[in-house]
Amino acid sequence: MYLVVSGHEYNLVQPARRIVVEVVGEQLAAAGGILFDLAPVGVAVLAAPTAIPADWLTSDPIAMLPEDTMTTIASKIACHFY
Repeated sequence: MYLVVSGHEYNLVQPARRIVVEVVGEQLAAAGGILFDLAPVGVAVLAAPTAIPADWLTSDPIAMLPEDTMTTIASKIACHFY
């Protein structure tokens, strides 16, 4: 399962791509800040974002996250790369 983390501006510039992170089933204490709890959906792995074709995301989302949660996730991802 994947969480789309690309924002509106990226999606406009790259309409055929989305940046995603993998969502896994359990929180691992040793992983620390590279994971973000999305209970009850799972845990997002923030340290390995990747781009996928937008047409891979054809079904309805199983969950939508609040804007403040996505802002927190974006800032945590940025900490790993900037």
